[in-house]
Amino acid sequence: MLLGYESARRSAARRNGSVPPEPPGIDNARVLMRRMRAAAAHVWASNEERATWRCCAFAMQSRTGNPAVFITISPKDNGAVAVSYLAGELGIDRLVNVTVDSMPSTAHCFTASSVDSVAAARYFDRVVAAFVETILAFDRISGRPRHRGGVFGHVRAYIAGVETQGDGVYTCTYSSDCMS
Repeated sequence: MLLGYESARRSAARRNGSVPPEPPGIDNARVLMRRMRAAAAHVWASNEERATWRCCAFAMQSRTGNPAVFITISPKDNGAVAVSYLAGELGIDRLVNVTVDSMPSTAHCFTASSVDSVAAARYFDRVVAAFVETILAFDRISGRPRHRGGVFGHVRAYIAGVETQGDGVYTCTYSSDCMS
């Protein structure tokens, strides 16, 4: 009932028509839907979280101007040797003294990343943190650019959105405003 009413309100607004009267007993449904949307806004890569980040991006754009650079990075976490190490499936000795024979197979790396999703998430977080700290030269803790500047100069502000790809891999898209 609530979804039908909201749909009727939107179509009336689109055609500049009058708003339909609110059906009785819709308040409880509205409260439930608001609570569900508020909870879903904290679920990683959900539509509600993307809507929240979109609002943040528009606020940043109105404060700092149009972004100068859009970048998408896709850390390949499924099948990565680093994820096998973080999952405990691969010892450090096989990473330090690397030979062709000591490298794990692709199947072994895929198995390690599918068994331990926390290791894949830790890997993704480390790659994203390294990108922000090194390439953008932006201190995530203080929320300020580093004095030395990064590859794109001094970044005034950035925003990052995370989304999943078809194979379950996350990508991170950056929009930043550079001062130089």
